[in-house]
Amino acid sequence: MAKKIALLILMAIATLGAASAQEPKAPDPKPYYEIRKGGTITFRLLEHTGGGYLWLWKNRAQVSVVDSIRVIRWSASNTRKYGGPIYTIWKFRAVRSGIDTLRFEEQRVFQKNSTINTKVIVIRVR
Repeated sequence: MAKKIALLILMAIATLGAASAQEPKAPDPKPYYEIRKGGTITFRLLEHTGGGYLWLWKNRAQVSVVDSIRVIRWSASNTRKYGGPIYTIWKFRAVRSGIDTLRFEEQRVFQKNSTINTKVIVIRVR
């Protein structure tokens, strides 16, 4: 009886976990953010990993008002197959006042001039 109860609990946890893993919690990026110093922003970018494409932050060295504090790659547990949707989720913290532009490119890391998508995000820190 205890084994059946444990099995039912495990199945319920797995079902709830799969249901909540359908979409990452982070939203798609907006073209403009305005935040206070010490505040954070989080957004996601859909990757085309089936073709070997990844999102890269291209102007990291030139940006001074925010800093990346977390970058993860997220995939729904039931779509961990070739060609399934994978998101890069970025979290930034505002470190000083000013305005900066973040530039992201989706490209093949191993191939020059392979950019297929670009995102430009302006951030104003008060």
